[in-house]
Amino acid sequence: VNSVDSSRDGRLLAAALFDCTCRVWDLRTTSCSLTLRGHEGPVMSVAFALDGQCLISGSNDRTAKLWGMDDGLCRVTLAGHTDGLNSVAFCPKGQRLATGSADRTARLWQLDGETSSVLEGHTDEVCSVTFSPTDGQLLVTASADHQVRLWEVSSGRCLRILEASNSAVATACFSSHSRLLCSAGADGQAKLWDVLDGSCLAVFSGHQDVITSACFSADGQCLATSSSDGTCRLWNIESGECTSVLSGHEDAVTFAHFVARSCEESQNNKDAQENQQDDIT
Repeated sequence: VNSVDSSRDGRLLAAALFDCTCRVWDLRTTSCSLTLRGHEGPVMSVAFALDGQCLISGSNDRTAKLWGMDDGLCRVTLAGHTDGLNSVAFCPKGQRLATGSADRTARLWQLDGETSSVLEGHTDEVCSVTFSPTDGQLLVTASADHQVRLWEVSSGRCLRILEASNSAVATACFSSHSRLLCSAGADGQAKLWDVLDGSCLAVFSGHQDVITSACFSADGQCLATSSSDGTCRLWNIESGECTSVLSGHEDAVTFAHFVARSCEESQNNKDAQENQQDDIT
């Protein structure tokens, strides 16, 4: 498994797989509902549209594909990169897609598969692309050239360069309010940045190997990191302390992701709490 993503309502989970497929699970039944076939190389990244109706996948075959979740069919194939794709992202506004590639560029796409911008400047492969979740006006890219770059989506202009590490940066992500940024990678450290002024606010150390992914919880209070050391760690953003080390995997952990509770589960939990309160009363 190279990466995972969940639909916003917490009902679907998608995984990008080495066998050139994507698989989608219904989390209410834990059954595989779709197997998406069409890529000719390992699938490295997947991302859901905000409404959960579409999924984008990126592959080593140099293409990204847009899939419908109603029938599992490929709607559009995005071709233009000259090397394999490492990362894909859906703009929260729903009108753009982003891809990051080993060809040292990121691209912004329209939903019909037309390229709207080619983001050039990195001197090594682009490992990660992520839109700002509040409005989609910013895109952050992480690269093996040790840099993190912040881009203006509307113009394709690079707004800021962060010298994030002395080694490859594997991932960069925004907090839910888009005011914070986390970068992490080969040095085994995660760094917290202020998006507005580019200052480094904190450094999280503890992993014994490469950090492969990082993500913020929906409330912005927790950061999760996965690592080639076989663990995931949970960090308190305010204190910078590691609150949990999640162990059990026998090999590298390639991805960590927070899954939203489904509407049904949230309502069931609310009803259970109300019933419990009634019983106590």
